[in-house]
Parts: sequence; C-alpha cells; structure tokens
Amino acid sequence: MRATSDLVYYNINLKIESLRFRINNTEYLELRSILHAFLRGYEHILSSNGSIRLDALDKLLAIDSDIVLQLGIIKINTRRKRYSALPKIYRS
Repeated sequence: MRATSDLVYYNINLKIESLRFRINNTEYLELRSILHAFLRGYEHILSSNGSIRLDALDKLLAIDSDIVLQLGIIKINTRRKRYSALPKIYRS
C-alpha cells in the first residue's frame, strides 16, 4: 500500500504543481494541505492479517481519480481566463 500511496501522491502532486503559478498562493497551499490529508487513507487499506480491503481501495481510487479530474478542470479554466485577458490582437 505504501507504493500505491506514493504513486498517487506523485501523480496528484504533479497536477497541483502545474497549477502553482496559475492560482493564488492561498489556493495552492490549501490544495497542498488537502493532498497530505487524504493520502493517509491508503494506510488503512491493509487489514491486520495482511489482506487488502478491496472495497475501501476501490473507493479511494475513485476519489483520487475524481480529484485528478477536478484539478485538470481547474487547469483548463485558468488557461481560459489568461487567454481571455489577452488583448484581441494577440489571440489569433
């Protein structure tokens, strides 16, 4: 589970870092704090006898994919805002 947690952290961290200069510092720090909070869920996927709780793993992976999707949407929206702020002469 540690490898899964590290992989998810790496992937979501890349998305957050790609937004770093497109969002304000407060939003960036909030995203960073949320990242650390929800990754702790993977530690509880493994039961005491070493078996994997598949239902909990499925839920966490679904949540993680939703988060990555939402971060992608934020990235697209910030691009649109920056593009629409350009004078019309530079948009073509």
